[in-house]
Amino acid sequence: MVDQLFEALKSEDLGLFKKLISTYVLKKADELLVGKQMIPVEDVNALDIIISYPSASELVAQKVAEYGSADYQAVTWNDIKGSLDKYQVKVRVSDEAIKRQAAEVGVRRSIEAAANGIRRAEDDEIFASLLNYVGDTFASNGAWNGDTPKIGEDIAKAIESIYENTNEDSFRNFVVAIPAPVYPHLIRSVVEGTDTTVLDFMDEKFGIKLLPTKYLSTDALVVVNSEETAIHYRFTDEEAEEARVPGVGYDYIINAYFKTFVIPDEPSKNYRIVKITGVKA
Repeated sequence: MVDQLFEALKSEDLGLFKKLISTYVLKKADELLVGKQMIPVEDVNALDIIISYPSASELVAQKVAEYGSADYQAVTWNDIKGSLDKYQVKVRVSDEAIKRQAAEVGVRRSIEAAANGIRRAEDDEIFASLLNYVGDTFASNGAWNGDTPKIGEDIAKAIESIYENTNEDSFRNFVVAIPAPVYPHLIRSVVEGTDTTVLDFMDEKFGIKLLPTKYLSTDALVVVNSEETAIHYRFTDEEAEEARVPGVGYDYIINAYFKTFVIPDEPSKNYRIVKITGVKA
């Protein structure tokens, strides 16, 4: 797609360029998105969202005799309603750049910057939403970039909290988001008595992903990647708007609509989200 985009610009086919630029920017933003590794992301064709979720996530399977019938188990439903928020970036292409047919480097950088801007806004929304609904918080047993980290113990305690407060019974959907500067220390950290790194052990043994991010500074976030935790909704059916800037060139306005909805276990709490404080010294 990127080749088509710049071929359209070089051939001064601005109609095609307009059609492609929004698709490319939003696709690139999605490739860079960190938060999609933590919670499900769903593309929708509406700006207003209603999520209905049951009061119970599991019905009891009852043993019944032949011709028997299980008891009716009442389930109440709760609704979360909201509208996606609108974000916008603008890419300018000058008349001179088009005439020179040498705009590729400058325009490419502008487009990459636009994609980064949307990605950052989406990740800000995802992380802020998760942090607003932390179900449990506790202090680490020592900084993970310190001399005596107890990474496994800390993560095990977080998972224990999730198990005790939810119906989760598998390790396979756990993600541990950590401050990016801590990650190099985990690469070097090995499981006692082996040459296996903590990262490899967590992934291979339990399927637990450790995710470095700049959105956390000193704390780690343990999250179950599940629709019972949160869903990030996006409206992506958008074409760039082209606006002539007299004597200058063209502005291409790209809209993005998105919002993260956390499913509460109780007001402002989801027990599938646990924060471990002080993992970075």
